[in-house]
Amino acid sequence: MSLMLSFWSTISERFQLPMFTLGIILAVLGVAIGVLAKRITRVVRKSNTIENNDKILISLKLVGLILLFLALILLIFTNTVNV
Repeated sequence: MSLMLSFWSTISERFQLPMFTLGIILAVLGVAIGVLAKRITRVVRKSNTIENNDKILISLKLVGLILLFLALILLIFTNTVNV
């Protein structure tokens, strides 16, 4: 019981850190952009056929990857800080 209480108190302390919350938000945005990149490209190009080497598609996937990378750095950094 004590272990579960310690776990939840640690989680609540982590979510109070602004950098941790920002990391989670960036990770969610990165995954969402990466998953929805093809649909966004279809809307921008106004076409149903999108090739894999389309510049907008590659740019959106790159932005999603960069956001995930930044989120990873933030989460690792906030994990090393003593709470």
